[in-house]
Amino acid sequence: MALTFTGPGNYSSVQDDLYFIASSEYSGSTDFKYVYDIWVDGVQKIRSKVYPDPTTGKGYFDAGPIVRNEINYDWFTPYKSTAASAPFLKNVGTSDKSGGCLFSLRLGYELSGTTYINQVSGNTISYNFSSPLYKRKQVTYQTKNGTWWTNRPLNAKCNITQKLLIPVKWEGIAPEVEVRLNIKADNQSAVSGSYVANSPSNVWQLDIGPETINRYLGTTYINSGTLYYDVNFYTDDTSQKTVDFRVYIDCHPNYNPISLFFMNQWGVFDTAAFNLVSKLSLETERKSFNKLNKTFGNTSVNYYTDTGDGMRYNESKINFASKTNWTYKLTMDYPTDGEYQWLSELILSPQIYAELDGDYYPVTIKNTNFEYNQNIVNGLKTLDLEIELNQTRYAFTR
Repeated sequence: MALTFTGPGNYSSVQDDLYFIASSEYSGSTDFKYVYDIWVDGVQKIRSKVYPDPTTGKGYFDAGPIVRNEINYDWFTPYKSTAASAPFLKNVGTSDKSGGCLFSLRLGYELSGTTYINQVSGNTISYNFSSPLYKRKQVTYQTKNGTWWTNRPLNAKCNITQKLLIPVKWEGIAPEVEVRLNIKADNQSAVSGSYVANSPSNVWQLDIGPETINRYLGTTYINSGTLYYDVNFYTDDTSQKTVDFRVYIDCHPNYNPISLFFMNQWGVFDTAAFNLVSKLSLETERKSFNKLNKTFGNTSVNYYTDTGDGMRYNESKINFASKTNWTYKLTMDYPTDGEYQWLSELILSPQIYAELDGDYYPVTIKNTNFEYNQNIVNGLKTLDLEIELNQTRYAFTR
């Protein structure tokens, strides 16, 4: 039997439809079905039997919901010793599937009650990025290859002690080619750091914050006199180089800046710095029961006990359990039109961490005044965000 299929192709989004279309000369038979098997790492994930479409005779199968379950989101690790953290994606054919998934489609058929499996097969790599509002299916994993893998404007404000996570992607660099950073501060000559390890996937999750850059260079290159510095990422043979990313040193001594590290459209981490006022608040849910606030004696009804140093009144309500959640209200200092476009990815992000006192806490966005703001329409406008710290605490149980 002639049995063929076409698929979504490599570089497609695992977060979108992944349709396979099968064809057979027997599709007109009343008892005919296409049999789709999805295999990942040698394990069968699903078998689906699909009737031919009555109009085209094709068998349409969406592998997206199955493959999406294979993606790993627990790879985030902030590094303090270097400007280049470990690459987020190793090999999509291994157990590390943070950036994508290599899966096999094995196509068969069922006819007259007999199932014939794995008559034709093929492998597909789909990557963990999300489709934009516009140009769905036109944007692929290869988009923005060879540059900063972010949709933010290529400049940022950063406190002297803050981290600034940003990704880079270069498809096609040979494994033996080393890469490194070049930094040029406004008040000093350009310098390059030591080599950073190459990534098998050609994706790097960088930290180009001032403190981390200084550690990377082994000297206090960015200092109190620095207004800004430019960073580019390049191969040692200089055959490839990104455009410059400019970092402005931001100083708000009256506020405690808080950075949010969020998964952007490409499945890697960006930084949104909220450098203005931040307010911590809590909500407590209590459980209690009532009781008499008096005791009965032989000659009196007592509402309090004389302790010898004041009267201690009896309780009329016992708080026997409580649950508390904390939230932060954050303010970002007047994002530009381009930053507002990019910050929509923060609102949509499936994974966000807040850096607080040197640690990283998963958070959830509760409320925001976000909209796709344009300066010509609304003028300058701060971005306000309320985040829940996802750190529920339980108080004393009585």
